[in-house]
Amino acid sequence: MRHKPYLIFSTRQELSKTLLSCLALFFLLVSYYLVKPLRNSLYLAAFTPEYLPYAFLFTAAASFVVTRLYTQFYGRLPKRTLIMATYSLTAALMLFFHFALQKGSHAITAGFYIFASVYFLLAIALIWGLINDVFTSREGERCYGYVAMGSTIGGIMGSVISDHLASSEFSDYPLLVAAVLTLLALGLVMSAHSSYGRVEEVGLQVKKASSADILADLRLLFQKPYIRAIGLMVFALAFFNTNMEFRIQATVDESLAKSRYEVAFDGVHESVDMAWVRGLRALKPDLREKSIQEKIGKTGIEDLKERYETYHMEKEKETRSFFSEVFKWQGVLSIFVLSILIRPLFKKVGVAMAVLILPSICLVATGMMATGPELGVIWGLMVVVGSLNYSLNNASKELLFTATDDEDRFRLKPLIEGPIMRFGDVSASVSKLSLAQVFASAALVQGVLFSAVVAVIFCWMVLAWQAGKRYESMRVVHP
Repeated sequence: MRHKPYLIFSTRQELSKTLLSCLALFFLLVSYYLVKPLRNSLYLAAFTPEYLPYAFLFTAAASFVVTRLYTQFYGRLPKRTLIMATYSLTAALMLFFHFALQKGSHAITAGFYIFASVYFLLAIALIWGLINDVFTSREGERCYGYVAMGSTIGGIMGSVISDHLASSEFSDYPLLVAAVLTLLALGLVMSAHSSYGRVEEVGLQVKKASSADILADLRLLFQKPYIRAIGLMVFALAFFNTNMEFRIQATVDESLAKSRYEVAFDGVHESVDMAWVRGLRALKPDLREKSIQEKIGKTGIEDLKERYETYHMEKEKETRSFFSEVFKWQGVLSIFVLSILIRPLFKKVGVAMAVLILPSICLVATGMMATGPELGVIWGLMVVVGSLNYSLNNASKELLFTATDDEDRFRLKPLIEGPIMRFGDVSASVSKLSLAQVFASAALVQGVLFSAVVAVIFCWMVLAWQAGKRYESMRVVHP
């Protein structure tokens, strides 16, 4: 019996699974965009951008550990149980950091930065793994633009709420809200999977339990050309993003510090320059007070301390607002891409061409970043590149996974979204640190890095084309 089309979907069932998946992504992304601006602003309030390569290295190490733990349990527990446990632990850690961050410890801030950079990659990989279990390839081509719109609208909403909270009396509460929304996202995707997900193969768990090892998983991943191509595409995107992040964070920090310094320290003695003020954030409170006293003596110390606290607090809020505003407009542009462009692109030009769009834009962005643009240009680049990543690129990548099996979606996909992506961060960080030891000129270091980024992007384009063409042949077998 043929179902009567319901709105733009072929069946009522297709509409239902799309809505549940969309809402699950919506609440997960609202949660994340409450955490992400807070992560960035707290980091820049406590540390200088020069420490970012080290932060990425520690984050990569943590990602490997988390993925190792996950793979130890994969195969020993049903995938639904494992995913529920992972999300519950994530929400519990959000509650822990809500209380711990109030102490203002540098160590806790660093731990939060690492947690906030690691948890989402596993959370989004798992939620998309369940969604890919719900849709066939044909359904994905019709519906993934609308499913991914949940991420986009969630990102906008989370950014707006984060911006509002930053300047309100509730600025210390984003993690409490994020914990609740994370669990709500879990409930919605579990509902969709319970109703429409593929049946888990009996007997598969015992077989996989003995091989739950990252090295074994990596060997398996590289033995599969199609999955290997997806993994290397993710690595290339991470390598590009991390190199851009180094430049972006430094520019944002310097620009906002300058504007807040001019307001907070207007009329203060000229010896209290911006470089000295920015250096105070790395000191503990008692050492900071000692440094201030050594700078101006006991006279006027209270005034200078008050000015610094105002400068520090307002700069953190402005930094959080800046990133929240960027993320909001990334979401707005993503809605346009997902609602207007995705479906015609997949239908008219094909997946193989669609996956080439983001690396082409990244190539242009790399050239513009190499010129040392102002904050406004950086804002625009972040919006364009970020929106295409979160809309077109994510929808395309997840569509590629619909033509894979359970092992690829729940064993290898978290490996790709975690350690493989973090290896891109590590490669960028190690490259920057190593080049800084070889070349005395910062401009030369930056030039060599941008050349490496261009080479990686060209490799990314070749791999994207190969994966897209392979998908278009596989979807005939897996309709």
